[in-house]
Amino acid sequence: MELEIMVRNQTGQPLTFRPEDEWLDVTVSTVLNVPGEGSLVTRLRPVTIPDSFTVNTTLSAKATVDIAPCFDLSRTGRYKVVASIKYSGTRPPLVSQPVIFEVVPGSVIWEQQFGWRGSDAGAQEEVRKYSLQQLTSTQHRLQFYVTVTDGDENILRQISLGRANAADRPQSRLDRLSNLHVLHQTGPRWFTHTVVNPKGDVRIRATYEATDPTRARPGLKTDDDGLISVSSAVRVARPDDLVPAKLPPPPAASVERRGP
Repeated sequence: MELEIMVRNQTGQPLTFRPEDEWLDVTVSTVLNVPGEGSLVTRLRPVTIPDSFTVNTTLSAKATVDIAPCFDLSRTGRYKVVASIKYSGTRPPLVSQPVIFEVVPGSVIWEQQFGWRGSDAGAQEEVRKYSLQQLTSTQHRLQFYVTVTDGDENILRQISLGRANAADRPQSRLDRLSNLHVLHQTGPRWFTHTVVNPKGDVRIRATYEATDPTRARPGLKTDDDGLISVSSAVRVARPDDLVPAKLPPPPAASVERRGP
């Protein structure tokens, strides 16, 4: 669950926020159905924003952090999240307005374990699992989510795939790099292809239009090299798509000219 933090600088001088300064604190508590304060939710790990950034005076900046792995949100119910910022010279910390969110049960429609080894030196191979879940919201809208867990069933990341066609059955497949590909239908002719890596990062989100929906439903296909693509559909650009940046063309080969 991603939390967006907005920092507005009104100090008259630039402010730089670094991870080692531990400038951000987030608390989550339960919300009771009766008057009174709920209890604090167990914190599993610190909430940190890994990148440094500077906010010039009179300007604002946004930072996003996934708090789902940081708190025990395994129980359904309503929760309240509050963020506070402390900076040198600010006493007491600046506290945000509370935000209410709800954890509701979803049903697992597909899951698969896989082995994965991180890129860090000395990293050991571990077992992780992708789970594809569906949820019908209070507005009776069907949504799909991808959850990435480790061998101890700790949630590493949960990603929303967005709204879906009520009658859709999404397709899921792993490529040779253990990236998860999901294709789900969002409209009569529209499909979304999402690629999630073992860390839970969304690498690709692309929109496709069925070339002939009366004959063949778009699907995922794997070639001889283990690469996965979308068949029976054409790519359509959308503002919310996320696609890899195109690599620059290779430099032209130099030709050594020799005299006759």
